[in-house]
Amino acid sequence: MWKALSLYFIPPEGRSSPELLRKYSLVVNIILITVLFDMDYAFTTVLIGLEEGTKVMLFAAAVQFSALFALKRGSSLLLVTNVYVAAGVLAVLVSAWYSGGFRSPVLPWLSTSPIVAMLMAGRRTGFFWMAFNTVCVLVLAWLSGKDYAFPVSYDRGWENMLSANCYAGLVLIIFSMALVFENGKNAAIKRLEEKSLLLAEEKRKTALYTVSQEIHDNVGQTLSIIKLNLHLLDGTGATENPSMLRETIGLTQKAIADIRNLSSSLYTENIREFNLPEALRADLALVEKSGAYRTFLNVIGKDVLDPKTGFILFRIAKEAINNILKHADADTIRVDLDFAEGFSLRISDNGRGIGYETGAGQGMYIMKERMGLLGGDLEVFSDKGKGTSLVARIPAQMLS
Repeated sequence: MWKALSLYFIPPEGRSSPELLRKYSLVVNIILITVLFDMDYAFTTVLIGLEEGTKVMLFAAAVQFSALFALKRGSSLLLVTNVYVAAGVLAVLVSAWYSGGFRSPVLPWLSTSPIVAMLMAGRRTGFFWMAFNTVCVLVLAWLSGKDYAFPVSYDRGWENMLSANCYAGLVLIIFSMALVFENGKNAAIKRLEEKSLLLAEEKRKTALYTVSQEIHDNVGQTLSIIKLNLHLLDGTGATENPSMLRETIGLTQKAIADIRNLSSSLYTENIREFNLPEALRADLALVEKSGAYRTFLNVIGKDVLDPKTGFILFRIAKEAINNILKHADADTIRVDLDFAEGFSLRISDNGRGIGYETGAGQGMYIMKERMGLLGGDLEVFSDKGKGTSLVARIPAQMLS
């Protein structure tokens, strides 16, 4: 029931993260505990005849309980904390004034408010109330030194009972608040451990996903060309086309080397120099050497991309070219790079086209995801029997 009550006063924004939930829970629980103590001391003041104490304790309880509703309606933690502490300090000062002033057993309760303020709203608030309460104690001490006659408005026969109640209550409330703080801290540590486990698992999944992308983009394209060459050799015979056989062997060796070196090329952070036009020119030359495709590369402007961005765009282009090799049934591949305004990459073929229009496999998903990471977008234009064009764009402001 207590947990349900404390959660009731926490606004939606206070539940948006574990850390915020911990802070709001701490504030709400401290205020609820204090209100219970206020009511207890209001009852005590009725017993001993301290009328002024009864009034101020009930007033403090009402203000502090109202602060919970203000918190629920969206008031800031700082405002709620200061209202709560101010009401408590007022209750202590009034009760102490009418029960002996500087020598009142109620006065030590001023020591709790700076601690509570710091727990609830941070050091600055805690230091403020420490300074304020210190000044109040010094003023009462000065008045006592001047033999000021503080009023004693309660039945002195209850003096020991009042002292015992105050000191025992002081111990109880400090322990209660420390317990609330400790529970919140342990819960936060537990959530942090759970988050660390989730991050570790996410890191593992990301690594596996990166390996998948690398195999799909790099090794996959090489194997596609090997497959194409083998089909051609199957028709002509290896002895009649020894150069293609040697090329296929070389591509096979390249695929093996790519797999062996996969660990060294997993992260774009390792890339210090990269030229996108040159990389694409070499890749298209490799495709054209198969003899099944004509390739064209057109570059407008100067490559101004940073190496990491250029490498990611190269991976996107390789995936698009790989899709043409596997699905398009084309014989011409054209790549246009435009660095004039922002960046655009267009990869076109003269194939059947419908494969891109209806397909949305892993490759397309990877390309769109990568463009999203660069702040760009990717579109595919395809007409049945008229080829396909893939266009990737990055606005100039995302490149600056």
